[in-house]
Amino acid sequence: MDKIHVIIFIPAGSINLKEAVDRALARVPGTVALLDGVIYQSSWWAILYGQCSYTVEGTPLIDPALVRKSGANEIKPDYMSIYEDPDTEDMRVEYLSQADYVSLQMAVRDGGLSSPGMPRPLSIESRNV
Repeated sequence: MDKIHVIIFIPAGSINLKEAVDRALARVPGTVALLDGVIYQSSWWAILYGQCSYTVEGTPLIDPALVRKSGANEIKPDYMSIYEDPDTEDMRVEYLSQADYVSLQMAVRDGGLSSPGMPRPLSIESRNV
């Protein structure tokens, strides 16, 4: 997201779509692109103050080689899932065994992860596909 503050109709900067996309890509280690990406523009105003912003969302396309280069010296499993905490919007990467990967993939397909408050994976990746 890239946002600016507007005070008495005077913007304190300018919103930049490229910056919003770059921030979205940087949120998950190893992301090289966003699949099914969506860009939202929003703004709100009070009497003397307001905000304008771009928000970029999408499923991250991850290059496992970049994830390994990002400081992890140990060999990671071939399967991982990415979660977004609904409260803080922080991203979390979990490495999975093959059995956990298959189980999670089936649960997502069957809609078994739709409980309120339970983080739903944004992406489930395999290096072997």
